[in-house]
Amino acid sequence: MTNLIDQFLHTNDNKERDELWSLIVQSWSKSFELYLERTKTICSSSSLSSLSFNFIHQYLNQYTKKLLVDNTDLQRHLTAFGLFFDYNLKEIRSRNHNILQNMYFSSCTYFELIVLIMKVQFVLFELNIDYFIGQNTLLGALRHHDIVPWHSIIEFNLPLLSKKKFTNDINKNFQLVLQQVNDTYINKKQIGFIYRVFTEDKSWPQIEIYFYQENSTHIFDSYNNDELNMKIGYLQKTDVFPFQFRPFGPILIYSIRNPYAMISITRLDICENLPWNHRLEKETDSDHQSRIPCEQLYEVYSFVQTRQSWRRGYCEETLKTKRIAQRTLSYFRYICQENIVHQLG
Repeated sequence: MTNLIDQFLHTNDNKERDELWSLIVQSWSKSFELYLERTKTICSSSSLSSLSFNFIHQYLNQYTKKLLVDNTDLQRHLTAFGLFFDYNLKEIRSRNHNILQNMYFSSCTYFELIVLIMKVQFVLFELNIDYFIGQNTLLGALRHHDIVPWHSIIEFNLPLLSKKKFTNDINKNFQLVLQQVNDTYINKKQIGFIYRVFTEDKSWPQIEIYFYQENSTHIFDSYNNDELNMKIGYLQKTDVFPFQFRPFGPILIYSIRNPYAMISITRLDICENLPWNHRLEKETDSDHQSRIPCEQLYEVYSFVQTRQSWRRGYCEETLKTKRIAQRTLSYFRYICQENIVHQLG
């Protein structure tokens, strides 16, 4: 599969690229079906999960068609790509740590999160609204090809011009609920307002929605009556577009073209919990705030390994199993930035 991704990214022939993309989509579909089978053996008795399985059963083909099959313009302009070949629940979701605890230790809760993301993605495709993941979600995509195990939230960033369309229509499908929350925690120095999306039968997991403004060269934080509704700072559009298609657990998700415009490489080496617990809706107690070198967690959680590829100018990220030596669970290839190449050695 790694060779297939390599061939896809390095051909300029549209016909060949389309054929390779079709094989990649088939591979993703098989991988996702395998994940579903494993999840059903664990969560089939859960009434909440049964609703999510119903969504998958009814909409998976349409989801795949919109996200992958018909997305010709996106796939022809991709310069980076990867996916999970085998989302192994026992390997990835079955471990916990006493300091930075796994928020999604339950495979069923994690499945609810994945289905929520898929529902919101589906609606955004229907509304023709672009999105990319926020900083903390991007951190997980870079470091784990997944949500950070001890984080409790997913963040989507949308253009401010799409706000009215999004807020009017997001709750018309799939039992989704949109909630505006004022005076909420943004970071240690700022409060603001956000939108949250969750299913009507359960307020967590949830996705936080932020809206950004833009000019001809940059995108930047938006405000509403002096309340902050973003946390990206000021990003050059050349660092944002075109989006990357990154593996995020058993699905694929959009991130900005140059993720290191949002996250410093040094931050990838430090693991810390968020100051706000979204599951409990309260600030993390100071006694439970933790910041440790990530290497102390390598035996517990799965971490991506990044290195320069054999192909000059390219880097690759891999997630390998601890149980079966050298078996690759996920893979992502991209064009290296010069400063990243230097730091990777």
